[in-house]
Amino acid sequence: MLTSFDLLIIVFLVFLASALAAIPLMFLIKNKIAKRIFFYVVLSLIPYIAYGGIKIGLLGSFDINVILGVFAVLMGIAALVLERVFKNNNVVFLISRIAAANALLIAFSNAFLI
Repeated sequence: MLTSFDLLIIVFLVFLASALAAIPLMFLIKNKIAKRIFFYVVLSLIPYIAYGGIKIGLLGSFDINVILGVFAVLMGIAALVLERVFKNNNVVFLISRIAAANALLIAFSNAFLI
């Protein structure tokens, strides 16, 4: 029988595996449509993982966790806005992919490593 902690570990591993697969594929694949798909996958993971860090920060009154979680979400939103405003600019899309990858790494480190 799985306990709630076991289920939490399983969910963490699923998020980690999907992030570890999506971040390199977002940069290495040559197909522009596939790059956008993995970009959106990374952007969709950011709020869920950052919410974990924010929740930990609110429960334990750790202000830095809340600040880092909100910063990661805002960085993900900024990456989305950059990508949507400058649709056909490859340099800006590269910058938005780098911002999204960094936001996901900040959210992961905030929620699970600190």
